[in-house]
Amino acid sequence: MAKKTIKKYWICENCGEDATLKPNSKFMVRNYLWEEYGVKDKFLCLNCFQKRVGRILKAPDFTISILNAENSVVRNLCLDFYKSFA
Repeated sequence: MAKKTIKKYWICENCGEDATLKPNSKFMVRNYLWEEYGVKDKFLCLNCFQKRVGRILKAPDFTISILNAENSVVRNLCLDFYKSFA
């Protein structure tokens, strides 16, 4: 049986976790946040990125993205936030 190949892109630069095995790790934030706290073209999981920022991210920090829609933590955070405007 062939060994599963992990795309290096989905390995967190900080903790080394494989985001394909860690639910709710993939996300997209606004450019200004990634430019200040991100690791350019490498990957950080949500927990490690929040540690770099020094706070829990809020709905306005995230972009409209399929990654965020697939991440139940981000999706629920954003849904709760935007419902407050309805």
